[in-house]
Amino acid sequence: MRSDELRSLISQGESERLELKAAVPHPALIARYLASFANTSGGYVVFGVEEPLKIVGVDVARAQRALDFALTKVDPKPNVAVETVEIEGHPIVVVSVQQSASLVSAYGGYYRRVGDAMLALTAEEIRAHALAGSTIEKALSDLSSLAATQTQTIEQLREEFVSANSMPKKLGIAAIGAVLGALAKYVVDTFFL
Repeated sequence: MRSDELRSLISQGESERLELKAAVPHPALIARYLASFANTSGGYVVFGVEEPLKIVGVDVARAQRALDFALTKVDPKPNVAVETVEIEGHPIVVVSVQQSASLVSAYGGYYRRVGDAMLALTAEEIRAHALAGSTIEKALSDLSSLAATQTQTIEQLREEFVSANSMPKKLGIAAIGAVLGALAKYVVDTFFL
């Protein structure tokens, strides 16, 4: 993409096909943007442009790392192209996302673009997408795959929750709190009483 083409694109402002980010967001958010564009009609995520249309630039290596990680969290992987365009001496990262024939999930959730917003798909929208232009067998297979993806995500989140709330972690936190409390009491008793 040439710089004049990018200027023309961003001059239109955020829309159903364009998301502008001044900085590189968390990979989880990038993954949701990718899925939402793939599940709608495709579009662009542009890093280094602040609303209202101010060119600020972005750390290209950081953007690529975040995008690479985000792509590991979408399933199936949408067709994306990444390029860096320089405007006013600032590097701008442009991620082009093509519309996908298959429903794309990000972290087990399904998203779409509506205007300049990203919204979660409802169960009815997911079902309608799976049934569109399919035989019953294909639709059931697609719905089974979607359910399996969500089941994996739920299981992963459950494991993370159990790990974060395990008894050893709670005892460790309590021990640290007890030591800090005793230390604070000693400081107060020694220096203030």
